[in-house]
Amino acid sequence: MVCEAKTGYICNFRMYCGVGSRLQDTILNLLKPYCNLWHHIYMDNYYNSVATCEILLQNSFRTFGTIRVNRGLPSCLKNPKLAREESIFHRRQNILLQCWQSKRTVRMISTIHSADIAESNNIDWATKQRILKPMCVIDYNKYMKGVDRADQYLSYYSIVRHTKKWTKRAVMFFINCALFNAFRVFKILNPHSKKKYKVFLHDVAKEWISEALPGNTGNPLPRTSTTSSKSDPPGRLSKDPKRHKLVQITTGGTKLKSQRQCRVCAAQKKKFNVLYV
Repeated sequence: MVCEAKTGYICNFRMYCGVGSRLQDTILNLLKPYCNLWHHIYMDNYYNSVATCEILLQNSFRTFGTIRVNRGLPSCLKNPKLAREESIFHRRQNILLQCWQSKRTVRMISTIHSADIAESNNIDWATKQRILKPMCVIDYNKYMKGVDRADQYLSYYSIVRHTKKWTKRAVMFFINCALFNAFRVFKILNPHSKKKYKVFLHDVAKEWISEALPGNTGNPLPRTSTTSSKSDPPGRLSKDPKRHKLVQITTGGTKLKSQRQCRVCAAQKKKFNVLYV
């Protein structure tokens, strides 16, 4: 998934099916619409490697992220013995490989940063001094939040439901992503709005199920008769589902007696009984 760093807006994503192209081909496919624009891409250690950084640099992308030991690190950076807040780096042309010792050893790869150390916003509770960190770590903590923010919002009030067909679950996930993107666009276009994500989803749902038609301000007349009318109401058989109000058939009898032949199916010479008209 490719997300904008600050808002989490989902720019592009691809579903992983367990088989297919190589990881580098998948990354290039996701970033293809943004080639030759010199965007800065922040990735986690699953995607990063020295070979991937070289390929992305050839396609006008500058990258940064954490990296695993077996992804092209030189031997001097695989198991370095460093003191607390000490760092060591190795550079090959535009590619910087750096290790920094915090509570654990953090290995990084970057085509954006230098190996400079700067003060962060974090304060050491023992010394009351600002903690020194490499510039790449400070920027990583600042910008590597887009995908996390998108996943966080997608987990709120998700419309995805359990189903036996994976295609239905995939479509519901697409709709969920579209709703989140719509909310981010709404917040950007309305910076003073205090509407929360839950209220936004509720408003969208009410709009989708609304029975109001353009130019129609009145409510539909209540159904007073339990017998089937000879003529359908306007728009009954139209393709617009908003023009058809479902009314349950009630005859006071059993469930089978409350069913009637579907007129749409009858017109196509098919037999199908329904509980609603």
